[in-house]
Amino acid sequence: MRAIKLIFIFLILITAFFLASFVISKQNSANNDDLVRVIVEVDPSYKAIAEQSLNKANVEFRHKYSIFSGYSIELPKSRIKELEEKSYIKGIYPVHKFKIIRPVASGNTKAITEDRRNEIIGASYLWNLNYTGKNVTIAIVDTGIDENHPDLIGKIKAKESFVETEGTGDGYGHGTHVASLAAGTGAASNGKYRGVAPEATLLNVKVCDSYGSCYEDDIISGLEWAFQHNADIISMSLGGVDITETYPMNNAVKKIIDEGIIVIAAAGNEN
Repeated sequence: MRAIKLIFIFLILITAFFLASFVISKQNSANNDDLVRVIVEVDPSYKAIAEQSLNKANVEFRHKYSIFSGYSIELPKSRIKELEEKSYIKGIYPVHKFKIIRPVASGNTKAITEDRRNEIIGASYLWNLNYTGKNVTIAIVDTGIDENHPDLIGKIKAKESFVETEGTGDGYGHGTHVASLAAGTGAASNGKYRGVAPEATLLNVKVCDSYGSCYEDDIISGLEWAFQHNADIISMSLGGVDITETYPMNNAVKKIIDEGIIVIAAAGNEN
């Protein structure tokens, strides 16, 4: 009788282990088939062949880049290994997520960033020398810009959103904040809080959503668009990722700088 009980328990355990293994296996399989977003850099000599091959593979193209030879695509995670083995693929990189910190409204911040910012950097000295931003175009690669803000009315030369579900407006506030620091007229404060280059024009390049989140592949497309629309200066007040990890973005920025365009990137904002 005891032997029968032991055999019965043994069979239950074996069944349990089998079912657990099956569930884990199924879970791993599901995880492996999860869609992921990657940036693919291809050999420029074989770009046409690479695109044709990727089209046949039924991957979803998100962005096609001209600033460097590559694409942003979405595909099942299980198929990345297959892509890595293609001779025309130079590299496959994960798409990093950036996060913008909302402007802080405090007494101390206001005293430094609004009341004395132009004095601290010597802006009035430059204004007296007629360096007011005239004939300069600044691209604000950010959360969008509120075009109806009194300090920014008529300042936007062109605009584009790279956030799929949102237009070029600013639901977070950061892009408007940065735009006004750069080129605000100060109309809302009778000139007291005008930007450091009040006669500059702006490109509104929305790459971050209304929660301050943005993705590397969208940002690169925004940079490319700003370059194509003749930006003289590009502002990237982004954070949340160690920039040394983001090879595709570094690659894009380097190529833009090589064309004589100034790119300003945040040194704070969490990395």
